[in-house]
Amino acid sequence: MAPLPSTIIVQTPIQCSADEFYKFFKERAKELVKACGFIVQKVEPDNGGCKIYIVTSPCNPTEVIKVHVDAIDNSSKKITYEVLDGPILQWYTPFRVTLESLEIADGSAVKWTLQYEKKDGTIGEPGCYAGLLPNINHAVSAYLLSNTPK
Repeated sequence: MAPLPSTIIVQTPIQCSADEFYKFFKERAKELVKACGFIVQKVEPDNGGCKIYIVTSPCNPTEVIKVHVDAIDNSSKKITYEVLDGPILQWYTPFRVTLESLEIADGSAVKWTLQYEKKDGTIGEPGCYAGLLPNINHAVSAYLLSNTPK
């Protein structure tokens, strides 16, 4: 029996609406460069997916990660991405990321779920990737607040 994937969940509040945040990732993901260029340096289409050029930390070079949208659920505002190529697959396979925009009692939040299997038991958790998500949430939320017509 194959092992169950490991999971990391990162949830943060956002200032914009859950609906706006979800629509941004569904329809305007190329604007990630404008919203959080300190992390996402480039987004370009690539045969059934897109390449995302990210900086995982100040001491790492830019990583190119190719992802494709695996599933979209409009009713629950969820998008699941699967990593098709990139350095992350040296350590984890498969690697999936699910974005879920939530309406909560006091506003909105974004929940990211990272699911992965380690290629071997000596590999640590993908903390550098999970650590980027609160910064992306904050930057995209601020971008949407300042760049969405009222």
